[in-house]
Amino acid sequence: MTRILISILTAIAAFLLFAQEEKRPVKSVYSIGLGYEKAYDDYLSPVSFDGASLSVRGRWLKAMPANPRRLLMQFDAAITSGFLKSEAGVPMYDLGLQWSWGMKWRGNAGPVQIAGGGRLGLEAGALYATRNGNNPVDARASAGLSLDASAAWPVRVKGLPLLISNEVSLPTLSAFFSQQYGQSYYEIYLGDRSNLVHAGWWGNHFGISNLLACDLDFGGTALRIGYRFEVGSRWANHINSQRTYHLVEIGIIPGGIGLRKKDPKIINPFYEP
Repeated sequence: MTRILISILTAIAAFLLFAQEEKRPVKSVYSIGLGYEKAYDDYLSPVSFDGASLSVRGRWLKAMPANPRRLLMQFDAAITSGFLKSEAGVPMYDLGLQWSWGMKWRGNAGPVQIAGGGRLGLEAGALYATRNGNNPVDARASAGLSLDASAAWPVRVKGLPLLISNEVSLPTLSAFFSQQYGQSYYEIYLGDRSNLVHAGWWGNHFGISNLLACDLDFGGTALRIGYRFEVGSRWANHINSQRTYHLVEIGIIPGGIGLRKKDPKIINPFYEP
């Protein structure tokens, strides 16, 4: 009995010592995206608008203590803006805010790291048509669950380690806001608030975000170059609203991604062989 107790205590002490030696730093990505946006919203106008789009994004990742090499936690935040015009030159502006928290489980298929999970997210924003006198703004707001999947593949080009990755996020279930067709926000303010919140799924609140990226690991810092394709749409109360983005993203990853100098005590959330 004494030997069993000593063995258990030794195993617990070894586990605690190993847990203390392992480091799970919070890794971050800060990026700016610039590109093209196309928007259609028949609450504001029967024609499409397109133009330049700008976004600022932040991401924070951390390996979880329960299973640090497999389980990841992730926060994302973004500010998006669009400066659009119709074919007739009528301006429209787009502003959006996004925030999400999620968990991923990752594994390996040879050198390729694959991951999947889900996230809870909030989104708010508005399209503003300057020459629409009655209803110049169409606001959007939603909260929901998205499904995530990703793959990452490390390679070397002339000795420089790169991490090529593709990430897909697909909003699945949500609750979102939509006013009645032709209803002004002043009417909502006066008390006409029926049928403003809707249950969302792929049929009436479809969206997708796909990021293809290449991270160049210089050691102390990594550089991210990527292309983001994103779609957001909703269909409710006979209002059809659609937004499509094509963005080139440039970002930095402080501390690098661990491909150049791998410390065995650090659990890296970007890539673990």
